Amino acid sequence: MRLRHAAAGALLMLGSAFTQAGEPAHFTGTWSVAWCDKARPDQACGGFTAHLLQQGSRLCGAHSGATPNLSRLDEGGDLSIVGTVVADTAVLTIRSGRNDSVHLVTARQHGGTLDWQLIDTVLRSDTDTEVIPTREKLTKAATVTPAQGFDGMQKACLAHWQTGR
Repeated sequence: MRLRHAAAGALLMLGSAFTQAGEPAHFTGTWSVAWCDKARPDQACGGFTAHLLQQGSRLCGAHSGATPNLSRLDEGGDLSIVGTVVADTAVLTIRSGRNDSVHLVTARQHGGTLDWQLIDTVLRSDTDTEVIPTREKLTKAATVTPAQGFDGMQKACLAHWQTGR
């Protein structure tokens, strides 16, 4: 837990220094990708979804992931993503709800897409494998209405920022 907070604190300080130079990109929203098994089109598709809330250079969110055929699920919880925004790039940590591993990710915004790249593992787990993409292109939901799970995540992030934890 200490590692997560130390990494997040360093990222927040880095982000506040860099975002003063320019307007940060807007990451608030629901970003996702579908994963389907082309060899088995009869099976359910899985995918990865990140609900993100940005306030200035701060970023907070929740994620969920599922493999094709929904054989493995990873529900991250309301504060499973924390990080900072530096111009058009978010630097964040993501904690797996499946095995508590923590990863460092960059997510670069290009219009309606987010280039997601897992950079490093901050805290490794010896248990089951998480469902977090290593490299993927996420698409922002076009809907004006918040996606299911967004409201709860937003409340948790705002409370987290108010308490300064």
